[in-house]
Amino acid sequence: MLAVLTLLQNINIMMNSSFKKTIILFGVVIVVIFICFYFRGTINNNTEDKNDYCYNVAQENNNAVVTLSMGKDVYATGVIISYQDEKYVLSVGHIFDEKTDKIYAESNNKQYTCKLYRQSAKYDLAILEIENCSIEPIEIVNNTCILGETVVAYGNSLNNGISLKTGIVSKFDAVIDDTKTKFVQASVPINEGDSGAPVFNMQGKMLGVFVGKIESAYVEGMSYFIKMGDVIDFLRTV
Repeated sequence: MLAVLTLLQNINIMMNSSFKKTIILFGVVIVVIFICFYFRGTINNNTEDKNDYCYNVAQENNNAVVTLSMGKDVYATGVIISYQDEKYVLSVGHIFDEKTDKIYAESNNKQYTCKLYRQSAKYDLAILEIENCSIEPIEIVNNTCILGETVVAYGNSLNNGISLKTGIVSKFDAVIDDTKTKFVQASVPINEGDSGAPVFNMQGKMLGVFVGKIESAYVEGMSYFIKMGDVIDFLRTV
């Protein structure tokens, strides 16, 4: 009789131990599932927020960004600005020269005639006079960027019209081809025709103008824009 009671007690202990392990394992599984769903929702919300910001930036500044063409195979990007109570197109400087006499800007299927007004080799910037422009200009303010922040650029990639690109600010005081001007490096994927593209932060504030990138089969995500402080310095010399 004693042996039977001892056996029953051992079975009960084993059952209790197995049950406890099952409960603990079940609890761990529930916690893991909860954590996975929590972080999945956080990532999705962050992605949706980023998309919303990009959409808002696009809506706020889309009309002021124009495609520029100077002939069959010469094209770039520009942005309408207000300077000294006049409207101009701000763009990159290296695509223009004194012989450039036919420049056309286009926004929302409406074309405007432009003329080179001033350019700077130091800053690689230019401003163009634009005729009969009714587009609301971008405000020129010395906005600064933050290392690692997301930025949005509008560019006329391959002369296919204005498209949106995103990246992050990856470096300050970058130098291109031994120039004295220091640029901001970003990971925005720019292409031919994006020269002169304005870059904005996620609050829709203009941070600068793209001037180029490193072109190599071994290099990706190294594009450069001139910051607003230098844009303002250039405008002051006009």
